[in-house]
Amino acid sequence: METPDRRTAEEQGTPPRTAGPTGRAAVYATRAAALIAGVAAIVAGVLHGVDQHTRATAHLHARPCAATAGATAGECLGQEAGTVTKKYSGEGQGPDRLVVTRASGRPASYVVDIGVYNTVSLGETVELTTWHDSITTISADGRSSPVSQLGMLAVLSTALLLGLGLFAVEYAVLIPRTKNRRVLPAAGLGLTLCAALGTWTALDTTSWWVFGADVALCLGGAAAAAVYLRRAVRPAP
Repeated sequence: METPDRRTAEEQGTPPRTAGPTGRAAVYATRAAALIAGVAAIVAGVLHGVDQHTRATAHLHARPCAATAGATAGECLGQEAGTVTKKYSGEGQGPDRLVVTRASGRPASYVVDIGVYNTVSLGETVELTTWHDSITTISADGRSSPVSQLGMLAVLSTALLLGLGLFAVEYAVLIPRTKNRRVLPAAGLGLTLCAALGTWTALDTTSWWVFGADVALCLGGAAAAAVYLRRAVRPAP
């Protein structure tokens, strides 16, 4: 039984296989497409994040409604009363929640600060500040707790655009130079998580620089990952 020849092509005296002009053109076209798509996704994620940030913080710049305007009128902050019907304690492992029933009879659950949570009791009346019929602040006995206007969908969509964009850019710049394709899922997951971790705080804050810092942090993480993988993974011939 013959033993297979394990020598390299160079040792056997035969030239190594190289990609022809058509193959190289296809590789470059794929990388260019990934780079363009990645940059477009990052830009879209930033613009989408700015839009969501503007929506989530618009009430912070609004004035109280006039006494004759009504509780839910237009571009002003209304006031109404609500009743605490349920309390859910996070017990140090999650947020504290109050279920508040508004005058319209609609109950809803809201995350509140520990101060407000400990102050109110079941059946107690709390003061509600409203913006476009959404509750922005819950107050009781001189304490108040802001209510986030940012939905989970807004955070996930922004994080997904940023994460996929960063992943595509890193793929275009780094991954085609390596043989080890197993780093693809890890790189994609890592960059998406990087974008998701800071996006909630970045979008819900009144400071614009936080969102920019979050994007810069993810880009820095992508660059660090690229340098590590370039050194750790054997380059393709």
